[in-house]
Amino acid sequence: MIKILVRLLIAFILLYFLGLEAHKMLFSNVSKNTAEILQKIYLFHSGFSILICINLLFLKSVQKLVGQLGFIYLGALMLKIIVFTAVFYQPFVKATNLAPNFKLSIVATTIIFLFVELLFVIFILKRNS
Repeated sequence: MIKILVRLLIAFILLYFLGLEAHKMLFSNVSKNTAEILQKIYLFHSGFSILICINLLFLKSVQKLVGQLGFIYLGALMLKIIVFTAVFYQPFVKATNLAPNFKLSIVATTIIFLFVELLFVIFILKRNS
């Protein structure tokens, strides 16, 4: 379990740093406000994804919940989407100075984090099944 936990932390921390730097290089002409929003979005996705995966890893040890882990993940995913929308509604949705391609790249960031998170969730659910 410790081995999976370390892999999970390394993967999401690397994704945070490498993705953020690649994003900053791609949009080198962004304003300081946009760069701060971008950093907060990456931090939110990496932190929430780590939290979801760690909770599923620990809930797997509870025998009564093993059959319900998929539904627990779906609920956590819905919570993540709701919290993301609530936190970033003002700076992301209502911002008029953001370029459309920057908004599209934020959606791509969300999809990348969801994909990596899903890979870990599948690995956790299949392990010792």
